[in-house]
Amino acid sequence: MIPSDFRDYFLSSSLIIQQDIVNSLLSLSTSGSHLEEDKERKAVTCPHVKANAYLQTVH
Repeated sequence: MIPSDFRDYFLSSSLIIQQDIVNSLLSLSTSGSHLEEDKERKAVTCPHVKANAYLQTVH
């Protein structure tokens, strides 16, 4: 569950700040894991962000 104060901050932030937050969170979730070895890329969409973020994924 996302704390409401962070959610409000994220939703009211500019697209650039939202992308920076998402990129930071994605790097935390994949750093040091087996995901770094897979070169396949997939688009990740978020209903609150108007742009796609790309990350490495494993099927």
